[in-house]
Amino acid sequence: MLSNRFALSGTLTALVLQLLAAAEFILSGVAVAWLFLYVLAAMVFGVSCLALLPVRYRRFPAFAFLFLFLFAVSLPVLGMIGCLVAIVAGVHYPLVKKQDVLEEHLVPALPFEPDQISLTPRYSRGGVAAILKYAKDVDKRLFAVVTTRNMDDREAIPILRQALKDTDDDIRLLAYSSLDKKETAINDDIHALKKQLAGQFITSLTGTATCHHQIARKYWELSYLGLSQGALRQYVLEKAAFHAEQSLMYEHAVTTEILLAKIWLMMSRYEQSQTLFEKIARSGVPLQQTYPYLAEIAFKTGQYQKCQAYLAHLDGQKLSLNLDKIRNYWHDDAL
Repeated sequence: MLSNRFALSGTLTALVLQLLAAAEFILSGVAVAWLFLYVLAAMVFGVSCLALLPVRYRRFPAFAFLFLFLFAVSLPVLGMIGCLVAIVAGVHYPLVKKQDVLEEHLVPALPFEPDQISLTPRYSRGGVAAILKYAKDVDKRLFAVVTTRNMDDREAIPILRQALKDTDDDIRLLAYSSLDKKETAINDDIHALKKQLAGQFITSLTGTATCHHQIARKYWELSYLGLSQGALRQYVLEKAAFHAEQSLMYEHAVTTEILLAKIWLMMSRYEQSQTLFEKIARSGVPLQQTYPYLAEIAFKTGQYQKCQAYLAHLDGQKLSLNLDKIRNYWHDDAL
């Protein structure tokens, strides 16, 4: 306590000495006298103010004294007052930092409930296509495109192709991205299978036949799913037929024959496709795997009685949309 009083009185003495130095400079103008008083006042202030500082600031007294001395010399009178107020008072009485107060908030009730996820699609293919075609709201049309992710590729791809003609850029970009992703995945599989075939990693005839069959199926999917159009579609089907024939050269398999017959049907090679399907049917394969295609070939080649006979064996069976219309037409006509 006594040391603080002594230090405080020392700072006041230094302040008085600086005032005397200022008066000496103004009245007499003797440089030696007022300069001596001025420097002496700064030294007294530095020693006195150093005693007022907390212990942790006096660990290096020489540097602390030099700082206080220069501060007092640089700013006459105001330097001492500012040092006392800003430094000493600020160190002894720092601003109290407010503690962070945690505020508890109750969990707000959500204004909605989660959607119930159904095992069946919310919209059919026709419903999604109708939304995409007739809805004026962009968000609804965008939702229709997103919905195709939960649909079978055979149903989703025509809708995505329809979305490519939409007036909104975001919808077109999303549709293009979805189509490109599907096509890229199939092309990557084809590339991997060809690399496997060319690298001679397959040592058995069965393995080679299987690899050719898988490549043929991937090419066929590009056409079947509608990912290839025009001249590209014809090229894809030719590659599919080539690999299917190569597979049959290495090993006979009914599944490969069915695939090749489907490929020829898509290439409009009806005679070859019909002959192969009839051969497969005679081998004991279930009628559901051959008669729908034979009925389609018969209808496209004008053999309507054969078509009707094939459809008669498929009564109650699920058919493609076009064949189902034909069967219903003949059924209604017979009634």
